[in-house]
Amino acid sequence: MTEELTQTDIIDALDELRDRVNDLKERVDSIETTVNEHDDTIDDHESILTATNGNVEALFGRSNDQEERLNDLRGDIDALDDTMQRLSRHIEDIEISVDIAVDLSELERILLGVDPEPDTVSAKRAVTIAQHWRDIAGSVGISGATGIDVADTRVKSKLEYWRNESLNHKQVHRALDELVEMSGGKLVEKETEGKKRVLIEDEDSELFLSREEVRDAAE
Repeated sequence: MTEELTQTDIIDALDELRDRVNDLKERVDSIETTVNEHDDTIDDHESILTATNGNVEALFGRSNDQEERLNDLRGDIDALDDTMQRLSRHIEDIEISVDIAVDLSELERILLGVDPEPDTVSAKRAVTIAQHWRDIAGSVGISGATGIDVADTRVKSKLEYWRNESLNHKQVHRALDELVEMSGGKLVEKETEGKKRVLIEDEDSELFLSREEVRDAAE
């Protein structure tokens, strides 16, 4: 036989059901709050991840820039190394020139390029004769040259050709006198066999008449 529910029992049951519903609502609210918090956390993580990705891309960009700069620096270093090598060779040439220049005559320094070209016409002609000494002196080496005959018309004709000017014998003689003076005693004028000649004084006297001879003497 079914027991009849009283009004009080029904009210109590409804209250209990209401309490359970309220409890479920609270639990749902709590879960919803937790989900929202998780969503916020996910949003924060996404923001951080986006920022991190941006930073990584920026780092990659900076890395590429640094690599380009490094390549540029390598190129600059290579160019600087080439310049230093050329400078080293130039310094070596200067040192050779300085070491020898103290023992060179005025004529030799002009031929080497240490001193500028002379101002006077006779001195310029003397330098021209020195530059072509081997052609007109019959030399077989730095020392022991046969010399130049002062009265030789061949010297006059060759000097006219080299300088593209007409000369008389007095002008040629003055150029030869200037040549002897500029040589600092390494060339002398002497009478030999009745002829006045410009000679290298002896086999021990070295007269450098070209840049190549100066460098050879330094080695």
